[in-house]
Amino acid sequence: MEKKIRKRYHSEEAVKKALKIESFRNLTKDKVMEFTSMIPYMEKEVALEIIKQFPVYVEFVESAIENYTQLCKTILETNKEEYEQAVHAHQYVLETFANQLEQENLTEEERRDFSEKMIEEADKITELYLQQQKFHERVFKTIGGVVTLALGVTVTMLGLKAIGSDEDLPQLDDENQNVA
Repeated sequence: MEKKIRKRYHSEEAVKKALKIESFRNLTKDKVMEFTSMIPYMEKEVALEIIKQFPVYVEFVESAIENYTQLCKTILETNKEEYEQAVHAHQYVLETFANQLEQENLTEEERRDFSEKMIEEADKITELYLQQQKFHERVFKTIGGVVTLALGVTVTMLGLKAIGSDEDLPQLDDENQNVA
């Protein structure tokens, strides 16, 4: 049976008081870590409202995702151009072999040789295609990793992972225990 965490912080004011701060803007790293450890003990809406006040954090996540998305688009476009050039080169070689096969004065051995070369060239195109697929897979896994990391940080900020125990949390005065 899952243990339910008792919510101790029911308002932004209660969180500010526990952290001994005036505002959520320009928090030190220590205060951000302290805040993060308190999130599981906050009402969800309170935590979300406070996180919205961290402009640097939100801007960083948005910027990181935007930059990686643009980088991946650029990589894919560049790769697409290089891939198309390579395919065209292989197609040209195939067409050249096909034209040579049309010559009437070729021996059976020469025809077999050109046919084998065409098959080898077609295999190279297939290999190029497979490399392209692997490349796209690696790029998408990298994008997925970056987005997952950004989302993971966000989830952590939302308190799905608690740091420390209940005793480690900043304490409210007894008279302000459940400040609303």
